Amino acid sequence: MSEYHTIYKGDPYETTEWDEIQRKHGNLPPKESKPKPPDWEPEEEDWRKQKGQGGLGTERAQEHLDDIDTFDELEELEDEFEDDRFLEEYRRKRMLELEQAATEKIKTKQELQHIHGQDFVKEVNEASEDRWVVCHLYKDSVSDCAILNQCLRSLAEQYPETKWVKIISTECIPGYNDDFLPTLLLYHEKKCQKTIIHALKTMGGQSVSPARIALFLNQFGSICGDSSSARRGLVTDLLDDTLTKLHLADEESDE
Repeated sequence: MSEYHTIYKGDPYETTEWDEIQRKHGNLPPKESKPKPPDWEPEEEDWRKQKGQGGLGTERAQEHLDDIDTFDELEELEDEFEDDRFLEEYRRKRMLELEQAATEKIKTKQELQHIHGQDFVKEVNEASEDRWVVCHLYKDSVSDCAILNQCLRSLAEQYPETKWVKIISTECIPGYNDDFLPTLLLYHEKKCQKTIIHALKTMGGQSVSPARIALFLNQFGSICGDSSSARRGLVTDLLDDTLTKLHLADEESDE
């Protein structure tokens, strides 16, 4: 039967007085220095891992949050993430991005701008270098001008890539005859490409709609969008507007 013996070994780097005497006489090699243990560092909390079955981990959270475009969507996803610190930090950054995007959208939003005679060169001629500028010559005393201004305000919001301005006719052209109002000047590449007198009558009269005006203006260039889908959208709006008017006319005739 085999016998087992246990041998106990101490710290290999410890030494005795006898060993030190032997080293002094060169009978033993120099004592090895005990290696210094690495500095202790707390383990980094891996809150990037997905935890549990209910919540979303950070990698999946990033994918979901990058698709968020509105404040409401950001709020709706709050309960789906496990790590509150990550969500709070990302939420702060994302809200800042959304606020900046909203600010930029406001900055790019166009409106029907009122200008004066001294502004014409800058706001119309020079501004038309790389975009279309639609300039409405009007007077408040002409009813057709008020109707056209209302339509142009709508078009300015829909097509911010085009600049839309209005100016009192006699400030633009001294002595301009009111009989020609409303008049539209279409500027592009620093030149007047088209002058449209009696503009409201030309484009459909007092029952005209923004869609009909947009379709008319696009005969002269990409003033209200330049894609085929945009043109189809204009035609659809025009048909809807026509059907609405026919429906209202039928109701009136029934009465």
